[in-house]
Amino acid sequence: MVDGLWLGGGGFAVDSREAPLVVVTFPTEASTPQYELLFEHYAELCQKHSRIAWLIEFRGFDPVKAPASVRRQSAQIFARHRERLQRSTVCEARVVESTVSRGVLTAFDWLTGSKWPTRQFASFSEAAAWARKMLESDGRPERPQFPSFHRV
Repeated sequence: MVDGLWLGGGGFAVDSREAPLVVVTFPTEASTPQYELLFEHYAELCQKHSRIAWLIEFRGFDPVKAPASVRRQSAQIFARHRERLQRSTVCEARVVESTVSRGVLTAFDWLTGSKWPTRQFASFSEAAAWARKMLESDGRPERPQFPSFHRV
C-alpha cells in the first residue's frame, strides 16, 4: 500500500486517500482468493477508521454476470467479515452502468435484508455525492416530511 492506495491481486484497487470515503474499483473478473485479499483489506481499513462510506466502482465488472460459484464464495467471505465491517460502515454506493444489473442488485439487497444503507448509481459523481451526504448525516437517510394532522 502506498499513501492509501492498495492494489490487490487481480486488479482490485482500493483508494482510501480521501477516507472516510473509500473508493473500490473492481477488475473485469475476480476470483475467490482475490475476494479474500480484498475483504482482509476492508477489515484493516475498518480497524483504522471508525466511519467509512464505500464507493464501489462496478463499471468494469458486472456482479450479476460473475460465475455462481464466485458469487456464492464471495457471499461466504462477506459473512465472515460482516460484523467487523458493520462497526465502521456508514453506507455503500455502487456505480453500475447496466440498468438491469442495478435493478438486480437493488432486489438482491432488498431480499437479503439491510446491512447498511446501500444504493446503486449510473454515475460516479452521483454515487460520490450520496456517499458524502450519508457521511454528513452519519448514515441516516433523509426522511420525508409529512404534514401533521390535528384532530378537531
